[in-house]
Amino acid sequence: MKTKTFLTFSLILISILGYSQNLSTEVRKDFCKNAILNAYFGSGSLKSWIIISAQKVGYKTPFEIENAVQNLCSDIKLQNEILENIDKLGGSKEFKEQQFLSIGMTPKNAKFLSDYLLLKRINNQKNTPKVEEIDNNFVKDSTVIDKKKLLRNIPKSKFTNDSTAIFRRVGAINEYGSPTEIEYKTSVLKEYYYIGENNENHDDEERVNVVLLSEYNGKNAFLETLTFKILNNGNDYQNIRNRRLNISSKKLNNCVFNTIKENGQTYFTVEYLDDDNSKKIDYYSPLDLKYLKTIVKEEVVQKETINKVIPKNNTNLSTETKENEAALIKDIFRKNGKIYISLNIVQIEYTKENDYKVINQNSKIRTFEVLENVKITDNNCRTIDENDYLIKNREIHISKNNDEICMFSPVDGIITEINFGCWN
Repeated sequence: MKTKTFLTFSLILISILGYSQNLSTEVRKDFCKNAILNAYFGSGSLKSWIIISAQKVGYKTPFEIENAVQNLCSDIKLQNEILENIDKLGGSKEFKEQQFLSIGMTPKNAKFLSDYLLLKRINNQKNTPKVEEIDNNFVKDSTVIDKKKLLRNIPKSKFTNDSTAIFRRVGAINEYGSPTEIEYKTSVLKEYYYIGENNENHDDEERVNVVLLSEYNGKNAFLETLTFKILNNGNDYQNIRNRRLNISSKKLNNCVFNTIKENGQTYFTVEYLDDDNSKKIDYYSPLDLKYLKTIVKEEVVQKETINKVIPKNNTNLSTETKENEAALIKDIFRKNGKIYISLNIVQIEYTKENDYKVINQNSKIRTFEVLENVKITDNNCRTIDENDYLIKNREIHISKNNDEICMFSPVDGIITEINFGCWN
């Protein structure tokens, strides 16, 4: 019986491995037709990887790249390059399956394709020379690199106002399928010092690995590691390796980046609140951002956000339409993936030039839903384009005094604009 079971398992495994070497026409067609649609109309990072892959296989001019995208279903070489780059982003088989589902592939084909990438990687690893082994006991947080100097030397970049981050331009494909560049905000998250082996002379050498975070408009984000060899007793650095990992922008909402030591191992972690309101931690290798595991830290009961009661059918939510209405903010919270603001509408009486007093004749609290891409203006008349700004700055903007007002404009109960002080 055991022999029969083993043979059955072996036949199944062989069939899967055989399939992993050759994707069927059905799976390839399902992938490429949805990849083309996402290249032209999608908002995710797939379009960026398509243009990068096209450049890697030899398409250089905008016309060549656009033509390659249009003919992706007949270009096996480009398909393979795209899939290889997707696989290099890391993540579990289930995570990749969800990515393929998200671009429109059928569940069956998405599963086949994620299995294909996993087994192809396993097969390649068997034939790949062993990489250097690092003693994790000696991987530690450090502050060796001058972060400002490092950011200044990244091409196509400029500093933000606070000089702790840069705006950098990264290649992508626009909605018309033509090459373009997207401006990402990049900052330094962590830095790790360790001892690595020089492959040429097999001597130990000091190295430092820097982890960067790049975000685009709350839509796309990626982590990146820059590995440097330390030269001349720390006076010079030589970049020897770069790695990149796309990350879901949803994980960046109220997330915390940490270094965790467990059982003598060092991990770079991303702690975030998931859609099911549980606090989760993704573990990565600090040196190559290889995804290792996810744990559920705890079920989160958030007094200010999760326990808010939004009645069925939203019967108590306001459906009003107003324009530049003055109000005191009583609460900002999230429920079922949406952001809401509870407001006490007030009247403004101007007493003299550039001065006013707040008249609160009715203390009724109204709750409004906030548009996902709501227009926010701060008191310096700057437009804020930051994902989850209201939740992150909740305590700042809740009115503590009667004169701390905002101006808001809802349409059918959904706030489309909110102004925190830029008015006459």
